[in-house]
Amino acid sequence: MAIRATVARFPIDPDAQDECGIPWGITVMPFSGKDENGNPPAYGSDGHILPRCENCWAYFNTYCEIDQWAWNCSLCGAINGVSSEAIAKYSMPESCAEMASSFIDFELLGR
Repeated sequence: MAIRATVARFPIDPDAQDECGIPWGITVMPFSGKDENGNPPAYGSDGHILPRCENCWAYFNTYCEIDQWAWNCSLCGAINGVSSEAIAKYSMPESCAEMASSFIDFELLGR
């Protein structure tokens, strides 16, 4: 599925949306073979360690701000911790498909 947001962070409430004056939304293309730019999905491994927001359960994505030990959710703005396994993976962002593309197929390991 290809998903593209119009802005990096969503307004916290309808009043903030009205005050910002910028149109916002998400384009969702379920079962799409290519993203909005015509590129096939990137392939990612270790999908089982992809961080999720502790507040809204959104997945870590290219719109999230990341610090050394934490990341900010791009949907709700919550600050989330990063596991040691994820720190090792994201210390080299150029090797992570989820840091380079908005359209990714992940290999998930059963637990």
